[in-house]
Amino acid sequence: MCIECSGIHRNLGTHLSRVRSLDLDDWPVELSMVMTAIGNAMANSVWEGALEGYTKPGSDST
Repeated sequence: MCIECSGIHRNLGTHLSRVRSLDLDDWPVELSMVMTAIGNAMANSVWEGALEGYTKPGSDST
């Protein structure tokens, strides 16, 4: 996610969207272990799984 989109998501509030930066945020050890264990593809299938009728933006999206 680009810095611009992450800022928008952060402004929505944690009750709607939660963004974690690999560089700027502290990650609880447990969350880091879960993310390492399941990997990016599995994480995306969970958190993006309920987005019916939605097209995921690509890296060239504005």
